[in-house]
Amino acid sequence: AQGVQMNKLMEMLESYKSDPEGYSNKYKAEIKDNPWLAEPKKILGELPSTLVKTFDEQMLFMKKGGETVMHGDPHMGNLFVYNSNGKLKIEFIDTGNCVTRNSEQIKGDIAFFSNYLVGNSEGVAKYFMKKGGLEPDAEPALLKQISENMDKRVFKKGENITEFANVQKELNAILEEAGLDIGSEESNALKAQLQFISNVSSLNALSGKPLDVAPIFADIPKALMQMVKNRVNPMSSVKEAVSYAYHNKVDALGTALQFKVKKPTAATAEPSTDLVSVEGTNKRTFKFARATLHELRELVKNRHELTDAEIQQSIARIAENAKVVKSQIEDVFKHLTTE
Repeated sequence: AQGVQMNKLMEMLESYKSDPEGYSNKYKAEIKDNPWLAEPKKILGELPSTLVKTFDEQMLFMKKGGETVMHGDPHMGNLFVYNSNGKLKIEFIDTGNCVTRNSEQIKGDIAFFSNYLVGNSEGVAKYFMKKGGLEPDAEPALLKQISENMDKRVFKKGENITEFANVQKELNAILEEAGLDIGSEESNALKAQLQFISNVSSLNALSGKPLDVAPIFADIPKALMQMVKNRVNPMSSVKEAVSYAYHNKVDALGTALQFKVKKPTAATAEPSTDLVSVEGTNKRTFKFARATLHELRELVKNRHELTDAEIQQSIARIAENAKVVKSQIEDVFKHLTTE
C-alpha cells in the first residue's frame, strides 16, 4: 500500500502534539518519502473528514447494482493514508476481509445510524430485533425492554456515545440479556462500522476537537438518492429517525451534539440556551426535510410509471432540495459547536 500506515501516522501526530519543534527532525526520513507529512497541523484538520467520507462511501452509498462493499476489519493497522493532488486519501490492506451489503442491509445500516445519532432507542431496538428475525410490532414487551435498557445504559447515561468500544459492549450485553442473537454476519458488520467511526473519534480527540457527526447527517440525503437511482425505496431507512427528531428536537440534538454543544458557564442560568436558541431553525429544517422526503416518496411510488428521463429530472430537483437541507443541518451544527 502507498503512503503511511494509520498507526504510524497517529504516532507521528501524537509526537507533533507533544513536541512541535522536534517533529520535523524526528521524522526527517518519513517526510522525505512523503512530503505532505511536513504539515501535521493540516493533516489533523483534514484527516477526520477524509475518514468520514470513506466511511460514507463504504457504508452508506449504494453502488450500481444495489450493493456496496465494506472492509470487514477497518482498524488503524489496515488503513494507509496518502496524498493525491493535494488531498488526503485512504487505502486499505487485508482486503480479503470484506463484507458485501445488499440493498436491504444498506437500508438497515442507514436506519441504525440515523436512529443512533439522534438517540432514538426504540428505532435502534427495532433494528436489532429485525436483524434477530423478530417483528417488533409482534413483541411489544421485548421492544420496550430493549429500548428502555438502551436509554438507561447508553443514550441517557451521560456517557460519550462516541466511545464505540464501550457502546458496542453495552449493546451486546443488552441484546444477550434479551435473548436476541443477530448472527455473526450482522454482528461483524456492526463491529466494522463502529470501528470506522471510532477511528474518526480518536483522530478528533488527538486534534482536540469532538467527534463531528454533521458530515454523516449531511450525507444521508445523498445516500437516499443513491437508492432511488438504483430504484430501491429508501423511505424506511430514515422514517423512524426523522419522526423522532421532529417530535423530540431538543433531545435529538442533545444526543447528536452532546460533545459539540457549547458548555454553559457557571453564571449561565439556563443550560439549554444554545439548543433552545436554534428551535426556529430546527422547525424550518425539519419542515423542509419532510417536504423533500414527501417528494422523494412520491417518486419512489411512481417510479415504474416514469421514463428514465423523468426520473432523472425528479432526482435532480430533489437533490437540489437535499442540498438545502444539508446546508441547514450544517448551519445548526456550526451554531452549536465550540470554536
